[in-house]
This record gives sequence, structure tokens and C-alpha cells, in this order.
Amino acid sequence: MVFCRDEPIQTLTEVLSVIDPSFTVSFTRNNLRRATSVTTTITSLTQSVTLNQVFQVGSNRTELRANIGSTADSKNVYTYDKLYRLTDVVQTVQPGGIAVISKHITNSK
Repeated sequence: MVFCRDEPIQTLTEVLSVIDPSFTVSFTRNNLRRATSVTTTITSLTQSVTLNQVFQVGSNRTELRANIGSTADSKNVYTYDKLYRLTDVVQTVQPGGIAVISKHITNSK
């Protein structure tokens, strides 16, 4: 397994790609070094899976969109309270995407 980094980076959290004979994972990071896109390509599959993430100022993820190849799949929306604690997760289908069963999880305090 090979880890590729953009120098002079010192931490494993800033890896840009992971390469193995059976799969490759590539990361796109924003200026705060959060992974805004993660693409996994598995040798035995014909299409890659891409996860696109949106973050709020407090570094909490607010949205996660999954795509299989060029086809939209699920979309997760995350909601937080004033103390940045996760309160809700809602999963739906993206417009024009593969049908998924909608889910809603509420974190009771």
C-alpha cells in the first residue's frame, strides 16, 4: 500500500491518495484540509464511488452526496445544535439518482 502526500505535510490526516493493488482512494481537500471529495476505485468493479462533502464553519459535515460512476446515489444532510452536537441525519435520493429508502435519525439528548 502506498500513501501519497503533498509535501511538506506532516500528518496522516492530509493524505491525498492511497494506492493498493486492489483499490485506489483519492482525496480532494479544501484550504482547511478537509476532504471535500473522496473517490474509491476498486479493481474488480467497473465504476468508482465518489463521496462529496460540504462542511460548515465549525468543521462539522453538513452534507454528503454519494455517486456511483456518473450516477447520483444518496444524499445525507446533517444538522447540529448551537453547541455543534449532531442532532439529525436525513438520507434521501439525489435528483435523478438511484432510488434509496429515505431515512431520518434524530439524536435525543
